[in-house]
Amino acid sequence: MIVVVRNCVIEYTIISQTLNSDFYIKFVIFVKSLFLLFFYITFYIFLHELLSIIAASTSLWTGAISFFSIDSMSRSAAILATWAKKHLPL
Repeated sequence: MIVVVRNCVIEYTIISQTLNSDFYIKFVIFVKSLFLLFFYITFYIFLHELLSIIAASTSLWTGAISFFSIDSMSRSAAILATWAKKHLPL
């Protein structure tokens, strides 16, 4: 994300030196930001679905992988606790 912001600042500097149009500069940065936001959201959804498919294959991975998903942390903690009770000598 820092690289994206840095690249936008560099583009802003280059465009502002060649074109003296603030509207064009703001428009380019706005469109690029919208595109990157759409890309990040789409990538997150794809990654979340991929991890859910992988997590559904085994009971151990269900707790370990989906634990990183924001919406299923409590369910994952319960799965990990159940697995730990069964398999770890406490």
